[in-house]
Amino acid sequence: MKKHVLIPTVVAFTAYLGCSHDAGSFLGHKLGEPFAQFAATEHPQTQIPAGLPYTGTIHCFETQSLGDQCKWPRNDFDNAHFTFIDDKLASIETVGAGGIIGDSRQNWNWSLYLSRLTKQYGKPDKMAANDALWMRRSYVVHAYLTVGHLPFTSEEAQTEHIEVLNRNVYEQTKK
Repeated sequence: MKKHVLIPTVVAFTAYLGCSHDAGSFLGHKLGEPFAQFAATEHPQTQIPAGLPYTGTIHCFETQSLGDQCKWPRNDFDNAHFTFIDDKLASIETVGAGGIIGDSRQNWNWSLYLSRLTKQYGKPDKMAANDALWMRRSYVVHAYLTVGHLPFTSEEAQTEHIEVLNRNVYEQTKK
């Protein structure tokens, strides 16, 4: 009789752990978080009419002249873009400072970012030299490098991108 009580308890606890880790959190926020909760934490300078659900993007940069004033400093990530759809946080994106000159194998920031993401989300489901993807039940984490050239030179440079987004939003954008 004790086994009958223990097994459902273990199954329920395991299900709870799975759900609580399936929220898609990054930079101190969770996907699905209401805008009011976000604003209470970040104190953005964005003015929104009362009673209307917020849909839009809050741009948080270390330099206030580039975007909204948000809580700083952030470890390892120097800027973020928080997108809301119908008052709920739908995606979080960071874009590295860019300007990493040379081959992507020399990009120390990329290695640091991948290490931090692996600590938080576990082993990536897909991994290539310039791309990593973590597919979860309700969200996706996508990290990738874009290659370009520094302004006024022909030197190759990379910019790091990290997106944490609702799985439905990710699947719609990839169509």
